[in-house]
Amino acid sequence: MSGDDLLSIGVFALVSGLPIHALRHYDELALLRPAVVDPVTGYRRYRPEQVRQARLICALRCVDMPIDAVRLVMDDPDGEALRTLLHSHRERLVNRVEALSRMVPRCGSLHRT
Repeated sequence: MSGDDLLSIGVFALVSGLPIHALRHYDELALLRPAVVDPVTGYRRYRPEQVRQARLICALRCVDMPIDAVRLVMDDPDGEALRTLLHSHRERLVNRVEALSRMVPRCGSLHRT
């Protein structure tokens, strides 16, 4: 693959849905490494094939999936890990909504005093 086939971090951010600061952060965490990093400028470039990974990360993070769970999914994106982690994460979110819903009336009564 020539350097012409690689996407700049800005273009990659646009097509993946991940902001540039998140791409840098995921590089630091070794979650989504660029294909090439210029040793002088630190400029990052990505392969077009990495867009699928980035979009999956974006989708999982949009539903507040923890980074450690995202990492497990990335190790097996088409396997059982994704289904299992999404199921357990959904249960956590439902439990959180229920807990927050119980708190709302209490918070409202504090305001009325």
